[in-house]
Amino acid sequence: FIRKGGGAMKSFRTIKRIYQMMFQRNPQYIRLSIGLALLEILNPFIYIFFIRYLTDTIVSNRNWIQLSLLCLMFLLSYYSCQILVNRLEKELTIIGNKLNNDFETNLNDRIMHLDYTYLESPEVLDKRDRAIEGIKENNGIKIADINLKIISIISSVIVVAGTLYLIVSISPFVLLILIVTIIGTLFIEKKLSNIELENWKKWIPLNRRFRMVYDLMYNVKNAQDVRIYSTYDFFTSKVTSYNSDSVSILQTEGKTTAQYSILKRLLIMLQFICVQMFVVNKALAGFISIGEYTMYVNSANSFSTNAMLIVQNFVQIQKNLLYVCEYFDFLDLPSKEFETSKKEKATTPHCIEFQDVSFRYPKSKINTLDHINMKFLLDEKIGIVGKNGAGKTTFIKLLLRLYEPSNGKILLDGKDVREYDYSSYLSMFSAVFQDFNIYPISIRENIVSSNFYDSEKLLKILKELNLYSKLLKCSDGVETVASKLIDATGIDFSTGEKQMISMARAIYKPSSILILDEPTASLDANAENLLYKKYRELSTKKISFFVSHRLASCIFCDSILVFDKGQIVQQGNHKTLINDTSGLYAQMFNLQAAQYK
Repeated sequence: FIRKGGGAMKSFRTIKRIYQMMFQRNPQYIRLSIGLALLEILNPFIYIFFIRYLTDTIVSNRNWIQLSLLCLMFLLSYYSCQILVNRLEKELTIIGNKLNNDFETNLNDRIMHLDYTYLESPEVLDKRDRAIEGIKENNGIKIADINLKIISIISSVIVVAGTLYLIVSISPFVLLILIVTIIGTLFIEKKLSNIELENWKKWIPLNRRFRMVYDLMYNVKNAQDVRIYSTYDFFTSKVTSYNSDSVSILQTEGKTTAQYSILKRLLIMLQFICVQMFVVNKALAGFISIGEYTMYVNSANSFSTNAMLIVQNFVQIQKNLLYVCEYFDFLDLPSKEFETSKKEKATTPHCIEFQDVSFRYPKSKINTLDHINMKFLLDEKIGIVGKNGAGKTTFIKLLLRLYEPSNGKILLDGKDVREYDYSSYLSMFSAVFQDFNIYPISIRENIVSSNFYDSEKLLKILKELNLYSKLLKCSDGVETVASKLIDATGIDFSTGEKQMISMARAIYKPSSILILDEPTASLDANAENLLYKKYRELSTKKISFFVSHRLASCIFCDSILVFDKGQIVQQGNHKTLINDTSGLYAQMFNLQAAQYK
C-alpha cells in the first residue's frame, strides 16, 4: 500500500476508517466477510485432493462403490461450499450496496454543508468531483468492494502458502518461473493502474466543464438567449472541443493498455507451458501417478491463480484507496457547521458591530472591504447603497459568515461571532437575495422547508403577499408544485411572484436579523409598494438590512450606508444625505430621479 506523497500509514488509516464505518453501520457485514474468507480457503483444497484421489481410484482398481462414494463426498463437500460462497456473496452484495448508499449520503450531506468560500474555489470543486466520481462512477468502484478484495487477498495468501510445498516438490525451477511471471504481472498491473489514474485526474476538470456547457444548453432558463443570440454553434463547438480532448485521452490510454495487456497474456502462456513441461516429464518418467499429475497441475494452477489474484487485488486496492482517499479528504475539509467544539449558542442579538473589518478575496491584491467600523442596534433599519462592485454584497456575506474577515472582527453583543455555534448564528437570519431560488417542489415546501408547519401562519403570509388568490385556482392548493416541467398540474410563477415566494420564506422563518438584497428588482409598482408596507411590520424588534440600487426604496430606513470602493463614504438618514449635494448619495439619487421626470 505504499503510495507517493502519502505513504503506507495513510493507506492503513484509510482502511481502518472504512472498517470502522462498516462496523458502525452493519457489524454483520464483517462477520459474513470472515465466513466467506474461510470458505474461499477451503474450496481449492477440496478440489485439488479429491480430484487426485478420484483419478487414482479410476486408474487403479475401478471399484464402483468406492468411486461412487468418493464422487458423492466430492459433490457434497465441493458444491455445498460453492453454494455457501454464492449465498454469502449475495448477502454481502446486498449489505455492501446499503453501505455504499450510506457513504454516498455522507458525501451528499458534506457537499450541502460545504463552506461557502469553497464553492468559489476551482481546486475544491475539482476535489468534490474527484470524490463523487471516485466512489460513484469510476468503473463501478465502491468503498465496500475494498473489503471483498482484502478478504480475497487473505484467502489467496493462505491458499498460496498451502500449495507452495506441492509446487516445490515438482521442481524449485517451476516455483521460480511462477514467481518471475507473477512479478512481471504485478509490474504490468501497477503500470495499467497508474495510467488509468493519471488519465482520470486529467479527465475530472474536463468533465466538469463538459457538464457545465451541457447544463447551459439544456437549461430552460437559457432557452430564450440560446435562440435569440444563436448560440447553438458556439455551445456545440465547446462540447466538440471538450469531447475531442476526452477522446484523445481515452485513445492514448487505450493504445498503451493494449500493449501491456499483450505482454501480460504472453507471461501467462509462458507460465502454463513451463508447468506442463515439468509435470508431464515426471509423469512420463513414472515418478508420479496420474492422480498426482492432476494434483500437481491443479496445485500449480491454484498457486498461480491465487497469486495473480493477490497481485491484481493488491493493485486494485491501492488504486481504489487513491479514489477513497479523495473521498475522505473531501469529507475532512474544515467546516464551520461541523465544528466539534462546544460553542455558545447565539441568541436574540441586541447589537452587531463591525470592528475595523477588511476583506480581500484570495489571489486579489486589493481589499474589497477596507477598515469598516459600524455598530447596528436592535429595531434599527439600515439601508445599504452604492455603485456596482462597491462592496455591498461582500458586506452582507461577511455578516452571514459566508466569508470570514481578512482583518478585524465582527462582534455579536460584544463577542466575536466566531465564538458562537455557527448553525445557531445562522438561525438568527432571514434573507431574500437578488439571486433567489424557487425549487420544483410544492409551494408549502418552498416556504417552510419541513413536513411540520403552521398552516394558519402560512395561509396568512400567502394572503398578505397576494399569492393565495393564484393558489385558489389550483386543485392542490399549497401542495401545488412550482413547476409544470415536474408536474402537469403544477404552476409556473412569474419572476415577480417567485420573488414574493422567496419573501414569504423569509417571513415564515422566525428570525432576529432580516436581510433584503434587491428584494424589489422583479416586482411591479403595486407589489413593490406592498413589500415596503410589509417591511415596516417585519423589521419591528429586529436588526434589518435593506440592500438596493433604487435609492428611493431606502427612504424609510433609519440609517443609510453609502459604499464606494470598499469603504463607507457616507452615513445618515435620507434627509441628511440628500442635503449634502456634494456627496455620492445625492448625486446618485438625483440621477435616478431624473429618469422619472
